[in-house]
Formats: sequence, structure tokens, C-alpha cells
Amino acid sequence: MTVSQTPGRDRPRRRTADERSLPSRYDLALLVIPVLFATALVAHLWLGVSVEASVTLASGLSAAVVGDVLLRNPPTAPGSGTN
Repeated sequence: MTVSQTPGRDRPRRRTADERSLPSRYDLALLVIPVLFATALVAHLWLGVSVEASVTLASGLSAAVVGDVLLRNPPTAPGSGTN
């Protein structure tokens, strides 16, 4: 059985080992959000900052990260032509 490929439709390129080892922008965003809340907890325990103030700041910064990742620089499918 022969499978024809649609012209102009290439197979997705596989990522090399070097590309897989580097975290993407979205991986870093997922790392930053819990770090912000952990920093809020540390600020409350060690610096005496109120819980409300530290969590509010962490929430605002987390919302900014999510807005940047989803709205300002949204993820695109490989080969879609938009970066």
C-alpha cells in the first residue's frame, strides 16, 4: 500500500538531543509561577511581610507571566508558519 503525501505538507521535524535538553520559554514560565509563591512564603516567614501583601504580589506577577505566555507570545504549532 502506497501512502501519498499532500504537497506542501511536511512531516514535523524531530527535535535533536540538544534542543530537548534546553527548557523552552513555556517551561520557564511554569517554573517561575511556583517560585513566586515560594518567595511570597519566605517573605512572610522571614521578613514579616503580611500574607495578604506577599500573596497578592505573587498572584499579580503570576498573572503577568501567564498573560505574557498566552497572549503576548502564544505557543504555535511546529511548521505553522507563525513564530
